[in-house]
Amino acid sequence: LPAMERRGLKRSALARINHSLGRIRRSLEIRTNRFINQCVVVNPAGFAEIDIGESAATNRDILSRALEKVLMTVGGGTYSPGAAKIERLLEGLFRGGDAKSTLAGCQVIRSVDKIMVVREARKLPEIPLKSDSAFLWDNRFYVHIHKTMSDQGLVLQALGERGWQKLCEENPQLKETGVPFDVRYSLPAILLGDKIITVPHLEYLDPAWIEKLPIKIRFNPKNKLIQHAFTVA
Repeated sequence: LPAMERRGLKRSALARINHSLGRIRRSLEIRTNRFINQCVVVNPAGFAEIDIGESAATNRDILSRALEKVLMTVGGGTYSPGAAKIERLLEGLFRGGDAKSTLAGCQVIRSVDKIMVVREARKLPEIPLKSDSAFLWDNRFYVHIHKTMSDQGLVLQALGERGWQKLCEENPQLKETGVPFDVRYSLPAILLGDKIITVPHLEYLDPAWIEKLPIKIRFNPKNKLIQHAFTVA
């Protein structure tokens, strides 16, 4: 502050500037949260859809801020990709027609009226399961394992492309799932060796394990879109 005062900026002037900047930041945060509540839907399977109707497309700054929050929520990352990278991504998406890009561990897919953000199916953890435990898988899905489960070598990992193909070979009806194709590979799945025991978000459970799998998995990301409740499909 003394150096700035020597340059002609008084403390009172700096205080007014800081106060004004704070008001601007709060206003942008309120507008961004309002946009998220109105235009963003987070699905329990861990992906999000952003309505890019006329109002969203014209207010690029608010859309950019909302997309930053969505990327952090869906990707589970620790650091924001930054405004410059998000703006370049949006420029590419709005260049014309359908488009797909990647950023912050997410696939960002634009259709005519929506932007869908899904977790990339890479760098996803594989975690051995133990009874009477709880943890956050990939910073996105909360996992609770009851103490009554016997430790049998079960592993929680992403379904993956091979897992999806194998599951469909054995259960062709799963091809009719309402979960978008781009989401399926990154879904949490529980395996015993090479055998898929359950993929909860595809509503698949091996019949032999119906009474033997006291496990709950739900989307509860580390990075919340906003502090209060957001729209869930």
